[in-house]
Amino acid sequence: MQNQRTLILAGILGVILGGVIVVKGVKRFILEPRTKRLAEIKSLDERIEAEERTAARVLHSKATIADATRRSLPPDAVDAQRLYKEWVHDLADVVGFDGLVVDPGKSIERQSIGQGRLRKPLFGSVPVGVDGKTTLDRLCRFLYYFHRTNIPHRVTDLKITSDENEDNPLLKVKMTVEALSMAEAQSRKRIFPESKLENPLGRLDDKAQVAAVKGFPVKEPFQVRIGRNVATVTARKGKEWAIRPGIDPPPNGDASEWNDVDAGKAVEYLPVAANPPRTFDQYHRDVFGKNKSPFVLPVPPVIYSPRLDIPLSRRVMRGTTLRFTAQARDINPDKGAARFTLGKDAPKGMTIDSKTGEVVWKPTDKDRSKRDYRAEIAMLQGTSEKPLKTGTVRIELYDPNVPPTLDVVTKHSGFLGTGMEFLAKATDPDGDPRRLRFSLSRAPSGAEIDSRSGVFRWTPGDDLEPGDYEFDVVVTDAGGDRVRKGVTVSLQQNAEKFTKLIAIIAEEGKREAWLYDISTKEMKKLHEAEPFNAAGIAGFTYVIGRDFIEFQAGQKSYRLLLGRFLSEREVLRPKAAARSKPAKSSPVTTNGDPK
Repeated sequence: MQNQRTLILAGILGVILGGVIVVKGVKRFILEPRTKRLAEIKSLDERIEAEERTAARVLHSKATIADATRRSLPPDAVDAQRLYKEWVHDLADVVGFDGLVVDPGKSIERQSIGQGRLRKPLFGSVPVGVDGKTTLDRLCRFLYYFHRTNIPHRVTDLKITSDENEDNPLLKVKMTVEALSMAEAQSRKRIFPESKLENPLGRLDDKAQVAAVKGFPVKEPFQVRIGRNVATVTARKGKEWAIRPGIDPPPNGDASEWNDVDAGKAVEYLPVAANPPRTFDQYHRDVFGKNKSPFVLPVPPVIYSPRLDIPLSRRVMRGTTLRFTAQARDINPDKGAARFTLGKDAPKGMTIDSKTGEVVWKPTDKDRSKRDYRAEIAMLQGTSEKPLKTGTVRIELYDPNVPPTLDVVTKHSGFLGTGMEFLAKATDPDGDPRRLRFSLSRAPSGAEIDSRSGVFRWTPGDDLEPGDYEFDVVVTDAGGDRVRKGVTVSLQQNAEKFTKLIAIIAEEGKREAWLYDISTKEMKKLHEAEPFNAAGIAGFTYVIGRDFIEFQAGQKSYRLLLGRFLSEREVLRPKAAARSKPAKSSPVTTNGDPK
């Protein structure tokens, strides 16, 4: 029995061990290879999916590049920048920019793909700067049309400032826009097809006649720019188009009318999305908010601060009428109109209009001048007898001013290169003469007059032409009255350059000097201890030597050598001035008689 049980247990153990061995064999030779193959299949599926996604992205990128190439600016950098600058300028002009300046950007950045010899140009960016002034609504219209236009472009920088914050302020706009220029794009001389308007277009017209339709879409509707207007072509029959303002259809149209357009203006195709995701009003609201502008301050509740607007002081001349108006400022109109009254101390004869606030006063002979009169004015409102505001005007009464008198010699003569001066005198019959002021009008260059003393000084330059020079001497008194007199200065060539000491004659102990003007052939004879006037010089001869003369002119002493011109005279110091007595001698002359 025991042995039988042992055999049964051994059999069971053998079966278990066999099962284990069989399971391990199945797992090793059947399950593990299958699991490995399934993992390999999953990895391959994942790689296939990744490759498919990559292929899809490549296809999408190719489609995007193809679409960008189709909508791109021309490939030539110069053409692209010129055409895009013109298009941006036209669009800004259409919406209404003031002081518009559109400049090309500093550079066009080119992008390429590939390496080495396989490197291939792909695209370039074309930047354009826009600078001008416009309103918020017009700026929004520019951005709306800009983003709706089928060009691969964007706004890269936008700066908006405003000096005002009420109503609809004018905004200062600076922006940079940028478009793509694909290397494989189609070369062309215009960004979009263009024609010309053959008939003038009024703001109520709904038909346009164009010169050509080549390049424009064959199906309606499509959008165009006509002069400074954006319009939609709704139907066409040959070259005759039915049009309406704006690019969006009613009831959410972006424009209701347009500006008049003359015949011959450009008609340019404007490719925009026919069914935009947002209307213009939605775009305006999403970008700048509903019914408000970020550049306008909120309107605070009205707080009235009544004030009386009157002058602090007034001056009135006897014989004239004083008039000024008192005005009510910042009063609540719901409480009634303003009224005005005069105080009891107002000058006799002064009146005020209670409704307009006009004050009138004509002084009489009994009113004293140089006295301060005071007029108190009260502002009332509605039926109230209590003054809302009061103020006082100081009034000065003065007599008419008597003009000054001017005394000046009106004709003078002088020489080029030689200083001259004269004195103007004036008196003031009814004022302080010390407050008189002199001045010049139409004066020649370099001429001046001392404003207090009236001394006129002028040294005419050698570069001036001989002749008469006219100007006015003016004197003004403290009351502002002016008197002027015309003065004429006749200028001649400087005779000193032509007047020469040609001889010194001695006879019977007396000497005589000869001055000869070679320009006028005039001879002047000078004697010792006698005055003379030659070549515009008023002098006094105190020494005639053998070969020189010494004389005084003005405050200076001079020596002139024989054979020299007056302009070559030497200035003597006071101690060096000769005081020798003339000696008896034979006549002395220069190189012969004057010629």
